[in-house]
Amino acid sequence: MKKLAIFLFFVTFAVLFGGYDLKLDGKFRTLDDNGLPENWYISDTGSVKMVPGKEREYQAVQITAENKEVIIRSRNAFKVDKRYFLKVDAEVKGNGSGFIGVEVFNRSGQKIAFKKLKNFSASSYYRDVECKVKISEISAECDAVKIVIGINENSVVSVCDIEAEVDDD
Repeated sequence: MKKLAIFLFFVTFAVLFGGYDLKLDGKFRTLDDNGLPENWYISDTGSVKMVPGKEREYQAVQITAENKEVIIRSRNAFKVDKRYFLKVDAEVKGNGSGFIGVEVFNRSGQKIAFKKLKNFSASSYYRDVECKVKISEISAECDAVKIVIGINENSVVSVCDIEAEVDDD
């Protein structure tokens, strides 16, 4: 009980005074038995493989989207507070384009929306793509989100170092 009280204190402190990071495993350190990111769902409409990331200590997911858009999204939905901002950024490299987005869930845990937050074009070197949006502007009923990276058809894009945070500015 004491550990729970301490945990809740620190979570409350983080929310009230500066926000908190969403624990995404966006450096893809944990892989499943198939060698794919364990904490991410990858749609089966394209080919996916792990490649070196921008930094040697982590990996990137290289996604080939031939005839259809390919989506990777966090397996976990993260609680968010509508009074704050959601910031998401990722490193991307390749040939083609994609987007950062969110799946939106209400208080009952039902998916109520999907929203693209920022489009990007990949290049031959890793570059940072960032977006920031007020959570209340995503949906008035937004209670939790899953982070989404989409790769548009006819694109080959590597994605790494995905980070997200909820903050008050």
